[in-house]
Amino acid sequence: MEEQPLPPEAALDLHIGLDELRKMEERCREGLRALAAGRLSRADYLEILRQQASAHQAWRRRHRTYFADL
Repeated sequence: MEEQPLPPEAALDLHIGLDELRKMEERCREGLRALAAGRLSRADYLEILRQQASAHQAWRRRHRTYFADL
């Protein structure tokens, strides 16, 4: 069976989603540094983690949309 190339709009959508996920991961790193320095509350840090988990779930949904058979 011949593999079909990924349509450009799908590749762009996945790229955008991955960029969003990377931004949230960086935000988590910054939040952890701020928490350790006493500049961020535990509740605020946990909210950042929740947002990152949500971004990860969104990425997984996007990925499944284009690679449902994997």
